[in-house]
Amino acid sequence: SHPLKSLLQLQLASDSSSVLHLSSVLSTLSEDILSPSPHLQKWTSRVTALIHSKDAGARWAGICIAYRTSSLSKSTMTEFAQSWAGLALSILTVKPLPLLKASIRYLRHVLSAATDVPELQRQLATPTVPKFSQALVSIVERAADYELKALAMDTLKDMVVLYPSLNRALSSSITNVCHQILNGSAPQRMNKLLLHKAASLYAVLHYTGGKVGAANLWKKSVDETLQCLWTASTGLRTTFPVKNNPSPSNGLTCDDPVLAVALNLDRLQCCATALCSLLRTTVQRPVHVPIGRIMEFCIFLLACTAEEEKEGHIDATVRALELAIVPELQSSACDLLCCLAKTVQHRLTPYVSRLIVMITYHLEQNPLPSTRLVKGVMLSLMPLLSTQSDAHTGEMSSGQSKKGRKRRRDYEGDELFKLSKDVICSSIAEGKVILCALDALQVTMRGAELQSAIRSLACRVMLSLSLSLTAMSRSSLSQDVHLHSLVLAKVNGMCLELARGTTSAMSRSLGLVLRSTVTEGNEHIKLQLQQEADLLLHPRGPPLVRPLPHVEALSLFRAEENNEELAARKSLAL
Repeated sequence: SHPLKSLLQLQLASDSSSVLHLSSVLSTLSEDILSPSPHLQKWTSRVTALIHSKDAGARWAGICIAYRTSSLSKSTMTEFAQSWAGLALSILTVKPLPLLKASIRYLRHVLSAATDVPELQRQLATPTVPKFSQALVSIVERAADYELKALAMDTLKDMVVLYPSLNRALSSSITNVCHQILNGSAPQRMNKLLLHKAASLYAVLHYTGGKVGAANLWKKSVDETLQCLWTASTGLRTTFPVKNNPSPSNGLTCDDPVLAVALNLDRLQCCATALCSLLRTTVQRPVHVPIGRIMEFCIFLLACTAEEEKEGHIDATVRALELAIVPELQSSACDLLCCLAKTVQHRLTPYVSRLIVMITYHLEQNPLPSTRLVKGVMLSLMPLLSTQSDAHTGEMSSGQSKKGRKRRRDYEGDELFKLSKDVICSSIAEGKVILCALDALQVTMRGAELQSAIRSLACRVMLSLSLSLTAMSRSSLSQDVHLHSLVLAKVNGMCLELARGTTSAMSRSLGLVLRSTVTEGNEHIKLQLQQEADLLLHPRGPPLVRPLPHVEALSLFRAEENNEELAARKSLAL
């Protein structure tokens, strides 16, 4: 029999069964099944009946099936979009979250697909889009669920881009909604998901001005955002000497000075995110980007230090808070500079020399010694290696007599019978710590001037990780079986990178590293590592002229290590 007939007789026979078997119904549908047939009319009638149902679960199932049907059959969507969209629009006033989200997604799909169908634009989009956008604005203002508000703002952004003229009357309401989020909150910071969705929506509001007025609206939004940034940053430097700012301000007014610092900081970060979204957005006509004003603000933030202090009475609590947030001000400036450099590119060249001087100054202030940093990072990687007791046992067994080895032979391999073995990374956070530690170690080994003993020890640790991970089962590392592939691919990549130089200790283990790249990792990682290995074997340039490596830089075994490396290894319990 026809698949639609079977679904109608079994899975969709009642409202309760429709909800129960919804996942199987959605997975069964396809373009071939929804091709014109005698059962298609009965199918659409059943979907309409489900949406009309008084049971919220059945209505949710009906909207989900309507969404799936419309995405697979454009002819069916064109025929029933007007009736189903009207029903979905009426659902936006009810409470159940799943029903609201399903209705928003359905209307978003239908109205997005109606742009190339003139009939749907005239009969469906023109009367529906203003009502739909108004309902979305109300949801953003009143809803308490963050995911629902984020979905509403994301959908509203699409409606503004696709139908700017139909949303022109709501531009002020949408702007107010964005400002409520971009103004920040305290003491709890604004939700990151809402912040990015609001910034993306705010960055496309200039579409409502049309081709002529869009550039002016975009420039107005940039000017207002810069003004908010100056206001918030000035409110965060009340205990520091006043500098010549282009727009002096007293910051946000708040009765509690402690709360004012938190509110100003969150507002500055929110406005910085909004300005980055405005710089990345698309404008239909050429616009003048205020590079000088943006650079002036970034330089002001980069110039913020903790040494200066204003004369007169200063609140000690406010002073401590403003000193604590200086790194966050500099971080916000760097984020803005990264976005500005990607958008205006070579037009930032006149400011490069000054930026380099300022960034270099901050990098030279109390740097963490590279040796301590490498040791701290390697401590995070120790769970992946065998314990010190295991290594000590193996070392003692190698030095025993033949009779002693015979006596211990009965006990070798007992660990194979241990059925209850602890997982190394018992949580997702511990797996992320391992990946972050590998990233930090890679960056440190690239640019830091390390002691030869510490560099040799780090190379030996990476080689040991490559060996132990290859022999380790995926389930013993983490419950997430994909973590093993990620960690092993990262370790192999670092081993190859360390093996590129002739003065590196990894040069002696290059063959072992090459064999490990062929056995583990996904195809993309294996291809990348094999390309790097091919570059090692067949260089495309002349050989580097460099002195021969010192003996202490090539110590891969305990018999070759010097006293410094021995002390470093014992301090890390390796």
